[in-house]
Amino acid sequence: MAQIKEKIGIIILGAILLSAASFLFLITTQKNFKISTNYLIVQNQTGNQDFYTLSKSSEYIGKTFGEVIYSELFINEVMKSSSLEANFLPIKKRERLKEWEKTIKINSNHQVAMFEINVFNHNQADGVAIANGITDVLITKNYLFRGNRQDIDIRVLSGPIAETNPSITEIVAVILASFLFGMIFFSAGLYYFLYHGNKMKIEKDEYVESLQFLEK
Repeated sequence: MAQIKEKIGIIILGAILLSAASFLFLITTQKNFKISTNYLIVQNQTGNQDFYTLSKSSEYIGKTFGEVIYSELFINEVMKSSSLEANFLPIKKRERLKEWEKTIKINSNHQVAMFEINVFNHNQADGVAIANGITDVLITKNYLFRGNRQDIDIRVLSGPIAETNPSITEIVAVILASFLFGMIFFSAGLYYFLYHGNKMKIEKDEYVESLQFLEK
């Protein structure tokens, strides 16, 4: 332990370097803006449906939208509804779907038929345009993604709200987590090498002493 205390400066330096690397990775891999919109699925009562049936139906519809929103059909409808240029996504289908998956993220609360869609983009205006296109499709064209007997409305609870990405909270959390991990990792690594180094040195010294004893 005394040897580790003597090397505390190296451990702290290693942790700081790891924090800096994590910060740079976060900044360079994230898009500059996040645009958030919150939605509510309202299931209109038809026939003799009770509250439980309506609730489970809304939950099912929420899960369905959570999947179809990544589909090519949904992307095409957003393209038609938004003010974006057609080339904001790659032309090839596979690349387009991959880029779309990086552009949007869905957070759902199926129990209360609510969900949030986050749009990530380097340009705030383009991100807002995508968010508005998604909202338009969900509200006016949701019939494309549900059964004919399902009578629903999708309403905007809040948004689109634009903010810088990543947020200050996320940056601080990443830096602190990286620093703590670095302290633990480098302390453990240093202890391992010091312990085994001393052990090997002791074994070597004992071996030399045994040879000297045999020579006598």
